[in-house]
Amino acid sequence: MVGRKKRKEFELPLAPLIDVFTILVIYLVVGTYFAPADMVLPPGLKLPFSDSKEDIELATQVHVSATQVSIPSLQYTMPVEIFKTKNPSGPQIASFQAQVTKMVNALSPAMRQNGVTLNFVADKDLPYVVIFNVLQAVRVRNVDNVLFIATGS
Repeated sequence: MVGRKKRKEFELPLAPLIDVFTILVIYLVVGTYFAPADMVLPPGLKLPFSDSKEDIELATQVHVSATQVSIPSLQYTMPVEIFKTKNPSGPQIASFQAQVTKMVNALSPAMRQNGVTLNFVADKDLPYVVIFNVLQAVRVRNVDNVLFIATGS
């Protein structure tokens, strides 16, 4: 095998690779949105207990206390007694659903793209029928995901 050239060993060009990865990291860090997931609860509201270790997602909230149902982002409240009947209906339920629709429409298209998420904050001493009726009124208005907020250990 006379005349055969010796192959040059392959070398990985590290400088351009480091440049590309640096630009990628900068792009990802600058483009990431960090927001606090704080929640302001109405005074006197007692959250139920949960063993789950989920994080709170940044989403619109509906609060249901012993006296009222509220949508804090719209500063809208209504008495909880309306939801204590078996099949609530009437102008007050329609008004509540209109407010939920207003809340959904106020969200940015990016937040609505993957489905509307709602943080549902309810007092632990509320009857099940109240929670069910409020959820039923909310779900009619294009809310896809409902996250129940509870306290942990």
